[in-house]
Amino acid sequence: MAIPKFKNEPFTDFSKKSNRKDFQKALTKIKERFGKEFPIIIGSEEIYTDEKSASYNPSKPEEIIGVGHRSALSTRLIHFSGDRIYSQVRSR
Repeated sequence: MAIPKFKNEPFTDFSKKSNRKDFQKALTKIKERFGKEFPIIIGSEEIYTDEKSASYNPSKPEEIIGVGHRSALSTRLIHFSGDRIYSQVRSR
């Protein structure tokens, strides 16, 4: 899978009421996810670990944006056999 070339988004004109409304709607939707846990995703597999890291809002340090699972102490081994993918976690 190729990574698309980086491109800045065009500027949004917030003097337009519809743009302000859409932006507020998007912020509300994102805030509903604050504080939730997010697994490590490899391929289509979701991996939950005992090690987690919280991400905080820098302007409101008491507000947790999300909690991500970590895998610093393990290595994921992935090998291919024909059209199948096999994986396992190995502790270091």
